[in-house]
Amino acid sequence: MQIKNFEYFVVAAEAQSFTEAAEILFTTQSSISKKIIALEKELGVKLFDRSRRTAILTPAGECCLQFAKTILATHGEMVQSMKNMTAKTTNQLRVTFLPVALYYGMLDQLHEFGENNPCVHLRLSEKGLPDILSGLDKGLYEAALLWGQAIDESKYQTLELCRDYMVVLLNKDHPLASMKKISIHQLKEETFLMLGPKTGTMDLCLRACRNIGAFEPKIFHQSNHIESIVESVSKNLGICLMANTPAQSIQRDRLKIVPLLEKITSSLVLARLMNRPVTPMGEQLWAFFDEVSKRTDHSRP
Repeated sequence: MQIKNFEYFVVAAEAQSFTEAAEILFTTQSSISKKIIALEKELGVKLFDRSRRTAILTPAGECCLQFAKTILATHGEMVQSMKNMTAKTTNQLRVTFLPVALYYGMLDQLHEFGENNPCVHLRLSEKGLPDILSGLDKGLYEAALLWGQAIDESKYQTLELCRDYMVVLLNKDHPLASMKKISIHQLKEETFLMLGPKTGTMDLCLRACRNIGAFEPKIFHQSNHIESIVESVSKNLGICLMANTPAQSIQRDRLKIVPLLEKITSSLVLARLMNRPVTPMGEQLWAFFDEVSKRTDHSRP
């Protein structure tokens, strides 16, 4: 059945005239008649009483009219939904981020960007570091929020959004818990509970131990879930190096946060692949976060 047949039928029924229906639809009376005859053949009923001068519906026609209106309304809704979906797909901006970005208010910033740009359909994905880098390389995402030290600066353009410093998370009963600051060298004999490679923090911690402390950390357990690490530290199974901001959000009675004597910093950045065309929406996002960056004091972590 053709939608246009139902359209012609409804207009003719409401106008009670094939001639008037033809004028409304900018077509000929014969075209109206052909469409309605075709519909009658498909349904196996007579829709109009043709013994009269006006187009009067038969009982079957009255019944069909209600269904025809519903069909046309549903068809219109479907067409509009498909148009909306196409528009959203066309205006999609895919952004991915490390879970740690949430501790720095980046989801709030992305929400504000979406509110300020209602025509942009923002698609957000929380991923681990390997998936983020792979997705950027494959063009699955236009931009990503992640630790700056985790990426190759020769491949990616970055915009620093905020800077943080590393601290030691340990049990309150640990011998080092009473110190105001701890040197990385004092951790040489400690047992480490390490945030895993997907978090983007592990590489920074390993480089700090190897390059500054001149030792290979003894890793008892590693996990990509901060809750697992926190639980292990609270049981005094080891210590953990992590960024200060997420550490401060942890509320555990058995834990202590002590700054490192050495200022080991890391920057949260917005990154995008170089030498790849940027969409207008991507440029809007970059300009928005450029303003965010300018409002941030990067001189102190």
